[in-house]
Amino acid sequence: MTLSRLSSSTKILIGLLLGVFVGIFFGEDAAVLKVVADGFVKLLQMSVLPYITLSIVTSLGTLSFDQVTTLGLRGGAVVIGLWCFALVFTFLIPLAFPAVETASFFSTNLVEPRRPFNFVDLFIPSNPFYSLANNIVPAVVLFSVFLGVALIALERKQTAVDIFAVTKEALSRVTKFVVGLTPYGIFAIDRLPFVFLNGEGELVGFDVEMAHLLARDLGVKAEFVEMQDLTSLPRLLMTGRLDVAMTGMPVTPERAGEMRFSDPYLDETLAFVVKDHLREQFSSWANVRKLGAPVAIPNLPYYVDRIKARAPALKLQVVDTIKQIEDGLKQGTLDAVALPAERGSVMTLLYPKYTVVVPEPGVVKIPLAYPVAHRDHDWAYFLNTWIELKRRDGTIDALYGHWILGKQAGKRQPRWSIMRNVLHWVE
Repeated sequence: MTLSRLSSSTKILIGLLLGVFVGIFFGEDAAVLKVVADGFVKLLQMSVLPYITLSIVTSLGTLSFDQVTTLGLRGGAVVIGLWCFALVFTFLIPLAFPAVETASFFSTNLVEPRRPFNFVDLFIPSNPFYSLANNIVPAVVLFSVFLGVALIALERKQTAVDIFAVTKEALSRVTKFVVGLTPYGIFAIDRLPFVFLNGEGELVGFDVEMAHLLARDLGVKAEFVEMQDLTSLPRLLMTGRLDVAMTGMPVTPERAGEMRFSDPYLDETLAFVVKDHLREQFSSWANVRKLGAPVAIPNLPYYVDRIKARAPALKLQVVDTIKQIEDGLKQGTLDAVALPAERGSVMTLLYPKYTVVVPEPGVVKIPLAYPVAHRDHDWAYFLNTWIELKRRDGTIDALYGHWILGKQAGKRQPRWSIMRNVLHWVE
């Protein structure tokens, strides 16, 4: 049996199986086929919207007003019925599943303002060609309906209808050709954050890696000192017991008066860690101002002032240590805590009943820097230069992606393949 006599479904199945085999055998070396896969997907998309437009226009243009009225009433009734059916299931389906506790790493989506949804732009096209180019299907459909209905009343509409029908037939042939490429397309297609102890008791995190890099560049070995109380930090720096504090230290006016800070290397975002069912109450500063229940907050006057500036009547429960906050979250006795979104995301990983909320509008940024003793002008100048170098060579972005966003910062290992891992033809 020749290949041309095989059915389309058989060809697609053969292409799928061959694609799986090539992907397993060659692994990531099969990525050269990506250009074929991308081209096939774009060919599939190329004729869809133009075909929909011409189909609607020609179908409606050949009808009478009475037929269109009947079609509109019946079609509208069906659409409204489907909407009601979907809304009922939207509210009922969540009730059929148990509550699931979830958590995730910090995401920049938390601090980015949500783009407003414009219902008018979605359905009413000010520029039909823009809607076609950007795949705004509701707007394209509405334009096509208006154009098709407008054709009904034209006396010489048959000329336009014939042109549209011929063009639609041409698009149909294009689609048929692309579908014929499906077997080949299927073949090508198928191929915490700053400082903490990990599960092995090792000191790890963003600032730990930065400290190791700083020590390496200085030609020395990093020595870490555990601190239980940050109030003693200025004294330890001044006496020379510590050279620098690398522990995600927020810069505040009070601290700037006690220590000399480097230039900021990161910004944190003021947010709230709240129980899941309280998310909406903290979604905006207007809602926060109406709250009656107290909100826990670290004993940092700068944090307190920033919150009070936006919600003067909010009751704040000042907590002296992070351990008290962690105990409260673990036991569920705290409804809400004011914390940076980046640190709060780590808390939600440990205590999934809580979630991070950044109130809108306005994002409050808190700079992080490395403090040194007030007298260490040259040391602070060196740190500033070093931080700038690490920012420009991508080190800070890579560490931020790994420890804050949860991405793999190191070199990703190639995926398993027969050619690489069994036959050892490539390294």
